[in-house]
Amino acid sequence: MSNVTGCKVYYGTSQNALTKSVSATKNQVTVEGLENLQKYYFMVVGTSDGWESASSSVVSATPIPEDKPVAPTTLSVTAMDSALRFG
Repeated sequence: MSNVTGCKVYYGTSQNALTKSVSATKNQVTVEGLENLQKYYFMVVGTSDGWESASSSVVSATPIPEDKPVAPTTLSVTAMDSALRFG
């Protein structure tokens, strides 16, 4: 759409409660501050001079850590009555 000058992404952790938003003057937006392994829902609208277009469909995505956690280097196991304690 030639008259669209930016976009706004609405998002949240519930499909029916997109309570946060981030805006951009480009057609690309990075939503930061999300919690890894938490499912989020997103909806996008085009913007121009204070108005918003009809919304997109709601989609979901889950951010994941860039790196896997490091394996433990020291691990001890203590035998207990009917149990094992790892530490």
